[in-house]
Amino acid sequence: MQAILLAGGRIEPDDPFYGLISTETKSMTPICGKPMVQWVLDALSGSKVIEKIFVIGLAEKSELFSKKPLVFLPDQGGIFDNIRFGVEKIVKKSARDETIVVASGDIPALTSEMVDWLGAQIEGDSYDIYYSTVTRQVMETSFPGSNRSYVHFKDIEVCGGDINIINSRVFNQANDLWKRLSESRKSPMKQAALIGFSTLILVLLKAITLDGAAKRICRKLKIRGKALRVPYAEMAMDVDKLHQLEIMKAFLSEKVC
Repeated sequence: MQAILLAGGRIEPDDPFYGLISTETKSMTPICGKPMVQWVLDALSGSKVIEKIFVIGLAEKSELFSKKPLVFLPDQGGIFDNIRFGVEKIVKKSARDETIVVASGDIPALTSEMVDWLGAQIEGDSYDIYYSTVTRQVMETSFPGSNRSYVHFKDIEVCGGDINIINSRVFNQANDLWKRLSESRKSPMKQAALIGFSTLILVLLKAITLDGAAKRICRKLKIRGKALRVPYAEMAMDVDKLHQLEIMKAFLSEKVC
């Protein structure tokens, strides 16, 4: 299995990190002696299911270390464009559909065991997308005060994970809806609105389950998808705000001391 590591994104003036750290790219923010993205790369390269890692948004001069082969690709300007670009490069080399792990460079608490767990979820299945979700209980037990946003379904409250699995064939029918969904990934309500008004109403009324919503979304996108209930809060604990950076520094300092 190949991996795409999304590590680009310059720190702009409206970013909470702007002017407070010396790096131009958020993924290179130092945490406990190494760049944030290196923590994620350690988890991916130590996983038994990962063969090669395509790093998007950083140059080879970044001096990242990996046990697995690395391919550095330039930032394409957006999350959707970066994922698509990485998928195209992977498929071009293999000339066949590929199952690919896509991870954000700002989940430094990720471990190889978690990546292995994720890879094991596709055994015997043939879904196009496996989307990670973490319940409020799991997240707040591990990281109280993280202030994540949750979607309230009939049966569960979840936030989205930042490491997922896709099959390259999903881009065969990719359209503008895909791009709009990607751009609104931090706003579950905007995503629901794009999927359809009826789905949005059901979510707002808490009248639909997580699996029910997943089925509706997949029908709209004309794909087969599966929402995974992830037991690891670390897979959804991204560093978007300064207080989340402090949480990660405290959490990871315990691991390295």
